[in-house]
Amino acid sequence: LLRHQLLGEHKPRPDGLIFPALRGGQLSDMALTSFLHRVKPASDIAGRVATAHGFRSSFRNWAADNRYESDLAERALAHVIANKVQAAYERTDRLEARKKMMNQWAEFLMTSGVDE
Repeated sequence: LLRHQLLGEHKPRPDGLIFPALRGGQLSDMALTSFLHRVKPASDIAGRVATAHGFRSSFRNWAADNRYESDLAERALAHVIANKVQAAYERTDRLEARKKMMNQWAEFLMTSGVDE
């Protein structure tokens, strides 16, 4: 699905969702966690299994390694600004910058570990 989207072969859904729930609407916040508990994929740490938090942590590390602003990465992870004064003044969603970053993240995921 992701490869088809990157290649422009996948038609967008009217609701804008990439991975909708089976009964329609958004997946719950526990959907990935439940899936990982069932499948138990190996982690990069011996004796452990992959977690949803690990995926998010991997993204955060990648963003830092690629010199993306901390604020931009935090917004991509839907983290809330803890400082109430800062939150009151920052009213932009920085969508265009997040799109660029997430497209580069997708490119990284699609090409990492692929023999060229």
